Amino acid sequence: MTKSSTDRVFLSYAKENINIVKDVYEGLKKRGLNVWFDKEDLKIGYWKTQIEKAISRSRYFIICISEAALRKIGDETPGFQDEELNTAYKIAEKQSDKNFSIVPVRLEDCSRGDSRLSCFQQYDLFKDFEKHLDKLAIQLGGFALSDSTAKDERNEEEKTFENIMGKAEVAKFAAEYDKAIEYYQKALEFDLNSFGKDYTPQFDSIYIQIGDSSYMRSLQYYNKALEVAKKDGDSMRCVPHLSGIANCWMKLGDFDAAQQAYEYALQIVENSGDLYRKAEVFGNIGSLAYIIRDYKSALGWYDKAQKTSNLCGDVEQEGLHTMNLANVYVKSKQYDNAFDCYSKARKILKGVWTKHPNLQMLDKHEQQAKRLFEKDQQSSAKE
Repeated sequence: MTKSSTDRVFLSYAKENINIVKDVYEGLKKRGLNVWFDKEDLKIGYWKTQIEKAISRSRYFIICISEAALRKIGDETPGFQDEELNTAYKIAEKQSDKNFSIVPVRLEDCSRGDSRLSCFQQYDLFKDFEKHLDKLAIQLGGFALSDSTAKDERNEEEKTFENIMGKAEVAKFAAEYDKAIEYYQKALEFDLNSFGKDYTPQFDSIYIQIGDSSYMRSLQYYNKALEVAKKDGDSMRCVPHLSGIANCWMKLGDFDAAQQAYEYALQIVENSGDLYRKAEVFGNIGSLAYIIRDYKSALGWYDKAQKTSNLCGDVEQEGLHTMNLANVYVKSKQYDNAFDCYSKARKILKGVWTKHPNLQMLDKHEQQAKRLFEKDQQSSAKE
């Protein structure tokens, strides 16, 4: 078999994402990769047979994650919405791990859980398309357009570990939670065996990832991760686990328990210089206040989160917290403030998100807030 076929990249996606996937295809080709793309390579005939053959001859299977791919997925009917994407995924997951890797690539911010806590390389093309495409290409054996000297620095153990995590992530996206847990457990065992029995960042993160599938089971894993972080003596590492614990209690309807976990996290970050973690905790507490309809409190916490994100230069989070402020202003019927915040959030996020449908959503919210403000003014004038 030729090198070009053994190193081939199979590109799988939902039909609705054809335009951005064409850009992915062209971008990877420019970066020296041999990509199989149905719009270019699928011939007349039975498509399933051709796809099965193409996948079996590929080294990498890129699955493009989007809202279109995930829509209508539930625990009772796991899988991907798009028939061709789902068929390709079912074929890909049966391939041997030895010479085959499944690589999830997000086209939109549609992760189940907090992707920032993931311990392996994320490819989020909606944030910085060219930058993340460069990273992806390097990992697949290609090169970066921005830096021709950049290389894949991973050793074989790290590559194997990330291959396992890739399968786990895709199984989670497909709502195949039992399978995802099986892969996460395998990754956890591999991590401990390969990187040592002491604490590692991967150890904590895998507990978090496993926890995404069941809230009661989540609490067990988050608490285990919290114990590890406490034992290690690094209080700041407790913060994301406390946030996870609080989120589980919120999902289970125990808002008092969630509040206690967030207060513990708040005690830790208030005495630290970690502005990123501070903004994260402020925003989480704001979300809890929003859910229980304490809008006055929510405004205060989201405002602190937005200002702190600005201070630490986290532009994306600044934009998201500004959008959250706008949502609260709508609930508080302060439509003029809502309009201003939606407008500000859209301007901020436009510089961070490329080809992201949420920008259209923000534009709709902005216009709706404007209409509500104008209607409110007209009602006041009549009175």
